[in-house]
Amino acid sequence: SGMNVNVEIKNIEQIKSAFRRAPYLMTKNLSGAIRRVSLNIQRESMKITPVKTGFLRRSHTTTFETGLRAIVQPTASYAGFVHDGTRFMQARPFLADAVEITQGFTDTEFEKAVQDTLDTIGRAT
Repeated sequence: SGMNVNVEIKNIEQIKSAFRRAPYLMTKNLSGAIRRVSLNIQRESMKITPVKTGFLRRSHTTTFETGLRAIVQPTASYAGFVHDGTRFMQARPFLADAVEITQGFTDTEFEKAVQDTLDTIGRAT
């Protein structure tokens, strides 16, 4: 279904800097942030998914991969058609909308990951 929506991480420079200073700790904190952000996006996406039978809504999954990556996706075969539209049907980009709606939470989680890392290494010195 090729639907692809990326999450914008606004404090990427601070994340890189914290990584250089404390790679293990930053990885651990980022991993938690990614988990919370992904599940929050999934929850929001399910809430706003168009419903005929409820199958599309129920088909949402979140997979956590190595390399600090998570994939949130509905697995229904027709998900991409509903999300992106066809020439017969208007696009209803529920996943993209969910990413947008949850952006504030996302920003906060990634800022907290950096702050928690810096606070911890600050205490250690």
